[in-house]
Amino acid sequence: MRVFVTAVFFLILHSSVGRCDNPSIESEFTKMDFTEVITTMPETSLDILKTSFSKEAILPWLGIISSSLILIHYDQDILDEVQKQGRHLGYENSNQYKPIIQIGKLELFRAPQDFESGLYFLGDGWLHGTVAASFLASGYFAGNVRALNTSLQLVQGFTLSTIASQGLKRVFGREGPVKQTEPGGAWRPFPSIPAYNKDHERYDAFPSGHIMTATLTFTVIRTNYPEYESYLLPAEILLVSALGWQMVNSDVHWAGDYPLGVAMGYVFGKSVAKVGRKSKSVQQSQATPLWEPEVMPIIRPDGATLAQLLWFF
Repeated sequence: MRVFVTAVFFLILHSSVGRCDNPSIESEFTKMDFTEVITTMPETSLDILKTSFSKEAILPWLGIISSSLILIHYDQDILDEVQKQGRHLGYENSNQYKPIIQIGKLELFRAPQDFESGLYFLGDGWLHGTVAASFLASGYFAGNVRALNTSLQLVQGFTLSTIASQGLKRVFGREGPVKQTEPGGAWRPFPSIPAYNKDHERYDAFPSGHIMTATLTFTVIRTNYPEYESYLLPAEILLVSALGWQMVNSDVHWAGDYPLGVAMGYVFGKSVAKVGRKSKSVQQSQATPLWEPEVMPIIRPDGATLAQLLWFF
């Protein structure tokens, strides 16, 4: 059975990087205290806001909005073609999970039961939490400050980005493919709390939290381990693209949910990566630059899955 194959590769890649030392880069970090995950949240949040609404962000916003609108326009065609492609490859248009850890009716952990479900697991909080834990173990027990800081930055990033994405999901109220009542899914902005909690799949498609979390994880690690960029960048292209494809194939997301998710993961990742650096005061005097290149998956109307390089300047 090919369960966890891709997910395990993702974890091994990150945990092995966390055990590597580079004295010149290690000296850039000051050891974070666990409480800094909470106490530096206001500072990090301010940097995220400065980045998102600075003059330099105008062109990136145009790119995010235009790519989202184009994909949203073709979302139904993309979904139909990708799912046809999936069936041709022998993949189910759904995710098969089995409860592994369960308390009563509450399922705490569900494991994927086939390869395509393993691709969906690439964006799961359990996987990214385990990546953060592997950096924490390496940093704490081996005295590796860079790895320790990476783990705590990831925890802060997961927390802040989840709060933001959950808020935006409730603002936009986009219907997921599995519950679609019209082509491309209906938009029901600002659903009531009871309505959202009763049937969240009718409202929580946009933006994609899975894509955001995967992008954030890679962004933090790539920022802290630049000497491994030649390995991490191809891994990000491969794994985030595979995750994006499977979520369309399995009726979880529309392709149009991805551009904003990628952008959020990148900006949040860059901002949290500033915490615990000696040059923090210099870095935080300026917003995170958005003109650096970034890679995101894109699915053409004919169903072809590609990697798109976005370079804002």
